[in-house]
Amino acid sequence: MQEPLLFFMGYPSRIKAPRNTGNQYKKYLREKDKAKKAKHRRLDKQDESVVTEAEFVVVTLKRLHTLGAQKFGSSPFSEHFNRWLINVEAVLEEFEVHFSVCVDEQFRDECAETLNIIHLQLEERRQKEAIAEQETKNLHYCRTSLKQINIEYATTLNALKAQKNSEVTRLNKIIAQLKNDQDKIIRLKTGFWRVSQKKNGRKKN
Repeated sequence: MQEPLLFFMGYPSRIKAPRNTGNQYKKYLREKDKAKKAKHRRLDKQDESVVTEAEFVVVTLKRLHTLGAQKFGSSPFSEHFNRWLINVEAVLEEFEVHFSVCVDEQFRDECAETLNIIHLQLEERRQKEAIAEQETKNLHYCRTSLKQINIEYATTLNALKAQKNSEVTRLNKIIAQLKNDQDKIIRLKTGFWRVSQKKNGRKKN
């Protein structure tokens, strides 16, 4: 938030921006101009003289510097932009009222153009933050989906392994039973062969 206030701290003689960029703030400031002057005419002159003009300039610059160096600690930061801009406008309005005698139309125009430039910069940052927030949501969704896919893959893999082990065990039992049956058949054949050989030997004798 430091960049926009560079316009105020240096107060250039002219701000190089299109004249129409400050229209909305010019209109806004002009509409409030009469109301502001009427309000501050009622201020006690003794209270106005408490702070000298030089001191008021220093105080104004310090307040603008504080706003320019302000950092927002919570996201989304764009929620703080409107309040921040209102505070900047309030400081400038107080400065304009205090120096109402020497403030001219050029000062008001340049303030309006500067405020409009800051408004455009904040709007650009607001859009960038919205895009970044959406990308963060998309990334979170992708990570969550990937995590869920990994969980489902691990579950399916474990189920397949268990099914494979069960099938292998079943097949091993079948093979073992077949071998057992084969051994029985071999033994039976061997027994028949021996009996047949004995019979044949007896016949020869």
